[in-house]
Amino acid sequence: MLQFLKDFFAPRHRSEPFVVVTMRVPYGVSAEGGLAVRARLNDVEPDLWTFWNPGTFLVYFRASRAGASRATACLDALEPLRGVDPSLVDFECTRTEGSLIATFDGRGRVLDVLPGMTRASPPPPAAS
Repeated sequence: MLQFLKDFFAPRHRSEPFVVVTMRVPYGVSAEGGLAVRARLNDVEPDLWTFWNPGTFLVYFRASRAGASRATACLDALEPLRGVDPSLVDFECTRTEGSLIATFDGRGRVLDVLPGMTRASPPPPAAS
């Protein structure tokens, strides 16, 4: 019985489609700027987000209708941070989609995503 529970709750690895929002701060992010970004990321409730020093945030959403709309909400939530902190004056946000290998817990929550390339989505059409 104990082995069954260990197997059930053991992390699982599988390939799954994700929408990834990347925020890159070219000259690094200050502690205050990082806290502001972290608060916004937690508000949009991604499946997972990571910070790569000196200034890159990777935000992962499972590719579903809800995940795609949360990724759009994430982009919308990050844009007002421009200029809130001196380190956040000049940053770039991009959105990509593709399959990634991720680690899931027994309840299906994302624990980690293996770094890799995704296929970039075309930019949205320009407003007329």
